[in-house]
Amino acid sequence: MIRFLRRLLVFLLICIIPLCLVEFYGTHYLHSLNHYAVEPYADFMRQGPAERGVNTLVMGTSRAWVQYNPAILDSVLGTTTYNMGCDGRMFSTMMLKWNTYIFTGNPIPSFIIFDVGPFGLELDNERGYEREQFYPYMINCRPIRQFVWQGSFCNFFEKFFPGIRYFGIHNFKSNNWNEPYHLDGYNGKDLKYNDYMLQKTNAFDYIHKPEAIALMEKFLHDCDSMNIDVVLVLSPIYIEGQEKINDIAAMKRLYEDIAVRHNLPLLTYTDNSMCCDTANFYNATHLNALGANRFSRMLAHNLNSMGIVSK
Repeated sequence: MIRFLRRLLVFLLICIIPLCLVEFYGTHYLHSLNHYAVEPYADFMRQGPAERGVNTLVMGTSRAWVQYNPAILDSVLGTTTYNMGCDGRMFSTMMLKWNTYIFTGNPIPSFIIFDVGPFGLELDNERGYEREQFYPYMINCRPIRQFVWQGSFCNFFEKFFPGIRYFGIHNFKSNNWNEPYHLDGYNGKDLKYNDYMLQKTNAFDYIHKPEAIALMEKFLHDCDSMNIDVVLVLSPIYIEGQEKINDIAAMKRLYEDIAVRHNLPLLTYTDNSMCCDTANFYNATHLNALGANRFSRMLAHNLNSMGIVSK
């Protein structure tokens, strides 16, 4: 029996030690990418916003990530802004980024710009798009660990055996655009307009799952209790893209109702002349860097004239 246990121990060590090395390498590899867009958690996990004295956050989907330039917002408003837009993910990840931001000791903002639109009001605790961005922080960040474990990001072996979840991450970097990841979280796209996906689409529904709406309502209630001012922004959408959103009027009413319930301003830019010019977009629902700069400047001046930003 003792001999069997010894052999079992040796066998386990032979298996576990290489997996521990893979775990170490995988974590180190993803940390090494923290100057690229592929690791959007890197900056505030190092408390970058705290070091810069951030008092304003931008939140939302990839539309927030690529459309709100903190440098321009700050130059007009006198704020210090960090962009927490979520590339390719929905409301669950927005709340995870918010919870992680607070958990890691970054400053509670006095003002939040929350981008709304046809995407985002859906939960996304599923395995898939860029799940590797969470892995380097699972051990020392409880919100990320709970988020990954409660969803289906990892199977049984990936959860309980070191290194298993890192097999295949060599493709992670090549699957992204290898763009510099700015310290303020913003990632403007210097791209020309491409309507390939729009032409393939006859029409699409705006996303508004009840569970995600409930989470948004709770988040806005929490912001109110923390004395955080919030403004909802329906940013520009190319006019032909708007025409393919089923019942876009209902989408606007949804956000208007949320704004009224929480006594928040809602700024709508879907009727702005920017929406008629493809020079401002790289696809129908995302502004390119040129459009983002124009929009950020316009939004900043509008916010400034309203006098609602706590500097």
